[in-house]
Amino acid sequence: AVLHYVPPVYRQPAYPQGLPGSDRLPVTERLAREIVCLPVSPELTLDDVDYVTEVLQDLLQTPKGRR
Repeated sequence: AVLHYVPPVYRQPAYPQGLPGSDRLPVTERLAREIVCLPVSPELTLDDVDYVTEVLQDLLQTPKGRR
């Protein structure tokens, strides 16, 4: 599993001035806008999984302008 930070680390409150070079990270910026983080936990119930699945299906079937 990989942990993703949205917003990116250099935009977190701990870095109010950003980090050196962080103004040149277009791929990071794009991924932060587009990534979908799914819940992963041993405590997820089947009802939780069903709910997440339903929400994802609804999002994928909704025209882009109506989200």
